[in-house]
Amino acid sequence: MNRRSIHTCLLLCFAVAYAQGQGIKYIEVDGQLTDSIQFSDTVNVIRAAQSRLTDYWRSGHIFSGLDSLSADTLFFHKGAQYSLQLDSLFIYDEYTDSMYLQPTKREHDLWPAINQQIELYANDGHPFVTLSLKNIRHSSGWSSSVLLNPGPSVVFDSLALIEEVDVGRSYLKSVLGMQSGTPYSEQRFRQISRRLDRLPFVELNNEPDVTFYEGNATVYLDVSESAQSSFEGVIGFLPNQSATNELILTGYLDLQLANLFQSGKAFGLTWNRFADQSQAADIQYHHPYLLSTPLFASFHLNLLKQDTKFLNQTWSLETGTNLWSGSELFMAYERDRGSLINAAELNFEDGLADYKANMYQLGIRSSYFNIPFKFGRDLRYQLSGSVGEKAINVNPTIDSQVYDSIVLESSKLLISAGVRYQIPLAERLSLYHGLSGQLLFNEELLRNELFRLGGLKSLRGFNENFFYAKDYVLSRLELRQYFESSSYIMLFYDIAYMNTLTEESVPMGGGLGLSLNTSNGLFTFAAAVGGSQEIPVSFSNMKIHIGYVSKF
Repeated sequence: MNRRSIHTCLLLCFAVAYAQGQGIKYIEVDGQLTDSIQFSDTVNVIRAAQSRLTDYWRSGHIFSGLDSLSADTLFFHKGAQYSLQLDSLFIYDEYTDSMYLQPTKREHDLWPAINQQIELYANDGHPFVTLSLKNIRHSSGWSSSVLLNPGPSVVFDSLALIEEVDVGRSYLKSVLGMQSGTPYSEQRFRQISRRLDRLPFVELNNEPDVTFYEGNATVYLDVSESAQSSFEGVIGFLPNQSATNELILTGYLDLQLANLFQSGKAFGLTWNRFADQSQAADIQYHHPYLLSTPLFASFHLNLLKQDTKFLNQTWSLETGTNLWSGSELFMAYERDRGSLINAAELNFEDGLADYKANMYQLGIRSSYFNIPFKFGRDLRYQLSGSVGEKAINVNPTIDSQVYDSIVLESSKLLISAGVRYQIPLAERLSLYHGLSGQLLFNEELLRNELFRLGGLKSLRGFNENFFYAKDYVLSRLELRQYFESSSYIMLFYDIAYMNTLTEESVPMGGGLGLSLNTSNGLFTFAAAVGGSQEIPVSFSNMKIHIGYVSKF
């Protein structure tokens, strides 16, 4: 290694002594104070200084360098500008104290290959990689070689929390991709805040920091817990569509347990009585980082009973992995079974029959798609497709001639998509929009396998699960006036376009509501009026929803 390379590396490494913690470094070039850099750790200062020198060299200031440094200032000189041609890239090997030539594909322009090589080292255990010019020569023009010094090898060692939280260290390391003994990655360190977005029960209070000692990197996190386990109870009052001057009392219970055993596992149980003799139950379990791998696994069971007509049972097994910031790629197997409760009073002409279906699903979505937004700009999405086979079962209590004219076995295709976003309009005023839709393709569609819409969670202003839809697009538009970060009053308007088995329908509903988020829970109130071809708009059909989610 030549003298110039040694001098540059020593200056950059000496900067470590002045760069611990967080603060500002001023930049002085040829005696003039030019600007400053905000840094959060040692590596930021070294990378910023190296980047500035690289820019100088790339623009032809081949004799520029880092002269000296103080506790708060970096002193550079630029020198004269020349036309420089790079002819080779050398890598320094500290074990043999020698250099070797790195093959490159772009001999006419080495800078892309150099930048790529720097990133590779920085993300593979060498955060102190440095660059210098070597063997500067002048004949018909100025030319030089480039020397990369990877610097010392560094591995992730420990994770230090400024404030203790009820989250396991090993689980946090898996989320951040910082298992002990693995090579330090500058890219993973920069992605800490985005990776923590996958954990709704953890909030990052300040920018993370990192220190290095004897080849080990210790990452410091200032995080706090955010309660995400919840218990919700909702009471609904709605007119009885089959009797006058009577009200039906409906119920909704939802238990969500987050971060079980300090490892991110989650369990959910939901029960909903949405009509006099109709109810639904939902059970789900989520297991992240299955067997210490990047894969997660989920189990989901859903039961739906509609009056005395039919009972649907659906269960699914899902697995997938995290992708980029806050997104998941997943695949699932789903088994759906529909059974008639009182087949003696029904026949196939009603659109109801016993059936079973096996579906295979592939999709991509935002992590924690349904978590409520706080004030500010936000976006969540989901997209999936399912394909499988469906079989209509012959019920012995129904006349067998009913089945002669139908296809008992057929292929089934389901496409599902959704997006939720929020746009701030003014101070504490925002526009929220949720858009979702599903398409169902099958040669012998049954009424008891259609989608269900209506109620507080989908189309407000209508009874729960009032509509049956083969295909639908649902828009939920809200004008929110926030008075706290997560509390607001709103005006809302819902509209859906749907296809049933026989006709099209465009129901819509609107109203006003309140969402009050406290330290102990979330109180919700909504009053809505809906109208469609089946139900005219009338305040006598107003739906009142009152709920309280207790967080713990």
